[in-house]
Amino acid sequence: MFVFRFFLSFIAIGAALLMLFGCNADANEDLKITQGYARATFPMAKTAAVYFTLENTTEKSVTLTRVTVSKAIASEAQIHTTTMQGDMMKMQQLQDGIKLNAGETVEFSSGRYHVMLMGLTQGLEEGSEITMTFHFDSLGSQTVTLPVKKQTMKNEHHHH
Repeated sequence: MFVFRFFLSFIAIGAALLMLFGCNADANEDLKITQGYARATFPMAKTAAVYFTLENTTEKSVTLTRVTVSKAIASEAQIHTTTMQGDMMKMQQLQDGIKLNAGETVEFSSGRYHVMLMGLTQGLEEGSEITMTFHFDSLGSQTVTLPVKKQTMKNEHHHH
């Protein structure tokens, strides 16, 4: 029995490593989630942003309907977009998700589409990782593990 449990643990670790290094261990290879990461936060933060590239390699449209995350990480995950209203940038939750046409690639990045983690249980520390599940209307779901990274310099805004 011990050997069997050890074997299952070995398989689970292997699957997690495959996901961590960008390989799809999921049967759903028609939707590629790449270049993903969650932005590191300060320790008491209650929200965090997640960025990635989503590619639909199928011959039909598909909609990312929602994203979920463990309650141990955050109370919920919301798909957002950033829009300009007058001279102010505002985030807006996309209740209906995001539709990707056949062959379309959508970049989720700062100032555009992104996923917001709401109600963080603790800040996201650089070097850690989070696991999220992406739910699609016609192709089921896909779970990925993403690293937590500091914000890159090219997206930072400095005010002098």
